[in-house]
Amino acid sequence: MPLVTIEGVFMGASVKTSSYEGKEKSALYIDLYQPDSSDSEKMVQVKADDVSLINVLNKDFAMGSIFTCSVSVNAYKNKSYYKLLKISS
Repeated sequence: MPLVTIEGVFMGASVKTSSYEGKEKSALYIDLYQPDSSDSEKMVQVKADDVSLINVLNKDFAMGSIFTCSVSVNAYKNKSYYKLLKISS
């Protein structure tokens, strides 16, 4: 699994809950904007399993602040999916 560093402008974080076969699962999604991206989609969404990080994000990062993190990357049908490993700043 490839590991990369992503830097972007913090746009917010949210917790989403899904249900599958009677089991509920929650995940944290961090939205980052990359204005210099050559990709047509300039918004990147990073997933984290630890939903308690939302308290840290709300305390330490304001909308518009620079956010750097290490993530693992998976791809499916020409779409990349990022999973948070570590917050760098």
